[in-house]
Amino acid sequence: MSGGRVPVRGGMAWGRLSWDIGIRSLKQYRSDSAPDLTFSEARNAHKQIRDAVNLYRLAQGGSQDTGPQTRTKIVKAVKRVQVSAAGVVRSGCKENWLERLAEALAVKANLLTDLHSALRPQNIDVWSLLSRIDAGNFSEPDLAIVKVLAEIKADKVVPARGHPDPPLERLVRELTPIWSFVTGTSSYPKNDDYGNKVCPFADWLDELIRAARLRPPQENTVARLVRLQKS
Repeated sequence: MSGGRVPVRGGMAWGRLSWDIGIRSLKQYRSDSAPDLTFSEARNAHKQIRDAVNLYRLAQGGSQDTGPQTRTKIVKAVKRVQVSAAGVVRSGCKENWLERLAEALAVKANLLTDLHSALRPQNIDVWSLLSRIDAGNFSEPDLAIVKVLAEIKADKVVPARGHPDPPLERLVRELTPIWSFVTGTSSYPKNDDYGNKVCPFADWLDELIRAARLRPPQENTVARLVRLQKS
């Protein structure tokens, strides 16, 4: 791997992530009606929590990165991936275009978290693709992934200007169903025994974000994003 590239491990641009981040962090929030999880369910939930927080951390400039990126820079990086992928397809996988695609994928991780997130539903991991290109293990299935990259539209992948906090909204969206499944409770704000509005889900996210050594969002931000999901 050439100098300056993002380390890739286990399909994710890597960095140290506290083991306080995972399914054990939900133990105190489980209700009496919470289901008994199978080993497989608990393992999957644990992995999903860590992956979601890791992606948020990278988007916020964690690991080797220096801070959040501007939308202009992110769009430029995604377009560079698209152009390079199109070159690979058009050239019949010539080495020079594969090298250009690897270079496009090897930028700071927080420039490509929107792209990575958009492709995850298709089981496409851009950083795993980079590691295979670097290792000389590019294969026929990888060409199918590159064809998808060649068709991406940067303006659709990257959230529009004026969006309050795309990485946080994505984190809320990904962790909401895990919270509900594991705890047996809703993520929606509710009244406590004294009539005060509380949001245990927001408290949990605050703990996860602090464990990732990031600054937590302002008070009520997560609760507001949960309400927006319901609207």
